[in-house]
Order: sequence, then C-alpha cells, then structure tokens
Amino acid sequence: MIMFSIDEMSDYVGDLKLFYFIKEAFEKKKRIEDIESPFEDMDAKMENDQRKREVVLALLLRERIQPICR
Repeated sequence: MIMFSIDEMSDYVGDLKLFYFIKEAFEKKKRIEDIESPFEDMDAKMENDQRKREVVLALLLRERIQPICR
C-alpha cells in the first residue's frame, strides 16, 4: 500500500531517496552493494528531476488557471 501511494504521488512530490535508490538498482540489474558512490549521482539526478517536476507542475497550473484569469 505504501509503495503504491508513493508511486501515485511521485509526480507531485518526487521519489523518496531510499525508493529511488532501490529503483535504480533494479533498473540497472545491479546489487545494491555493487553500486559505486550511489548518493553523489543520486543527489544530482534527484535535483535535476525536481527542477523538471517544478516546471511541469507550473505549466499545468498555468493551464488550469488560465480560464479564470481572462
């Protein structure tokens, strides 16, 4: 249930670092122990994803309020 809730809300709030870390390990088919310096790369990618998410949400908000502002 928790993983489902996290996945449903990730478009708005992003991924939890632990969830993101595990997801990356599974997608690359690696063992977690084999991933080198996971947090450096993860922080940079999560920051980039956060900026993209903010822009997408801002554009969606603009579209939703546009009829009201006219």
